[in-house]
Amino acid sequence: LKLHPVVGRLVEYKHLLDSLQDKDSIVQPQIDSLLSRLDSGQSLDDIVKEERRRLKKKSKKQKKSSSTLKLLQKKDDSKKVAEEVEKTGLKRKHEEKSMEDLTGD
Repeated sequence: LKLHPVVGRLVEYKHLLDSLQDKDSIVQPQIDSLLSRLDSGQSLDDIVKEERRRLKKKSKKQKKSSSTLKLLQKKDDSKKVAEEVEKTGLKRKHEEKSMEDLTGD
């Protein structure tokens, strides 16, 4: 029975079904929602337009938040640069003082 060619195919199908089960838990509620909206009398065109508007809003919101994050990163970067300049400036002042001590100027 193990050597029968159909058994191998059945095992492949079983693996396929197992891998699709995760996706089914995501897609099935969406299908149910769509069917209930169609049953309530909404037209398919209205549903599609509404979903497109929702996706546009969502993408704009994500772009806005990502641009805000970029601005925050730029501010953080400028703070870091300012801190580095300040540190190097302090180091140079310290080096100049130590050089003055050595030369007696």
